[in-house]
Amino acid sequence: MPHDEIKQLSSDFSDNTISLYIPRPAIEAHGEKWRILKKNLLQQLDDHPAPTSRIETWLNDLELRDFLGQGKVAFQRGDTLKTADLNARPQAMIAGPGAALITPLIADAEGSGQSWVIEINREQPKLYFYNGSNLENCSERLDAVEYEEVLARREIMDDVFFHSVSRGGTEGSKFHALGSDKEAESEKTDEAYYRDVWAAIEQVIPAQTREIHVIGEEGTVGHFCGLNPRENWELVQHHSGAGIKALDTSEFAPDTADIDDHALTAMNAADLREAAQTGRISAIYLHPETDLLEHADEGRRDEHLRLKDISEDIGSKARLDDVILNTVQNGGRVRFIPSDAVSPIAPLVETRW
Repeated sequence: MPHDEIKQLSSDFSDNTISLYIPRPAIEAHGEKWRILKKNLLQQLDDHPAPTSRIETWLNDLELRDFLGQGKVAFQRGDTLKTADLNARPQAMIAGPGAALITPLIADAEGSGQSWVIEINREQPKLYFYNGSNLENCSERLDAVEYEEVLARREIMDDVFFHSVSRGGTEGSKFHALGSDKEAESEKTDEAYYRDVWAAIEQVIPAQTREIHVIGEEGTVGHFCGLNPRENWELVQHHSGAGIKALDTSEFAPDTADIDDHALTAMNAADLREAAQTGRISAIYLHPETDLLEHADEGRRDEHLRLKDISEDIGSKARLDDVILNTVQNGGRVRFIPSDAVSPIAPLVETRW
């Protein structure tokens, strides 16, 4: 979800809102994991003291194939429901009634050091998600044809046409080659294949994704990226015949070159809330651990069979989300950066006055 839509959402769901975040199961097991997770979530929603009927109806109809990215979020305010897809896996959590819990949504839009990676070649494309520590192979979700299938479908051959001719009273059919050479036909096949791959990718990667890394041989990557179906997808090209093995994931770290430690201010909780409410904050810098998204730990994954109720938290996360909410509503920027990029005292802010 783009930042302007998040800002509008934060205004439309500023109070009396139930927020529900759901991770896509890390292990699909032919949908069995999702069926177990959904059953548990529906039971917990039924036991929740706040009205959640609209979310429950939506969740009951939600199937594994409906997930783009790694998670879903739903906001319910009265009879109004708003949902969105997440690139990263969120923690399974519920919040409210109150203002919409938007911190994970913003962190996901920012990227927070996580990224999608496409390995493109003439054999079979691969899809990965870098979760901040490890590359997860998501290729089984990519319903893309293999190059050989496209080749067979096109049945590369010279295009021909025929028409009736009459010479000396004798009629018959005459064939003419259109003159398409094998190289041109090969290029058409490549383009058909790449378009099929992009169509499959659009069924997995959320539309609001900003940056996607593409790796493969130089000519292949260039041709493939030239057919990018979405203007908002910024493609980072990596040229290597070795494919994913040659990828340097350190390039995925958030860019901190523009951060000036001397321009950042640390505030106590009370001053921070006041600054956010009055619109003083032009940018707030947070450590990734505060984003409520799941971060990898040597590849292990929590299946989140129980909802974490943020409303029952000691209050620190809820208060911080209020700060983030007010910062966004007042046109400020929220950034999640590595802990070693700025002072360990966080959050830090840039102020307008």
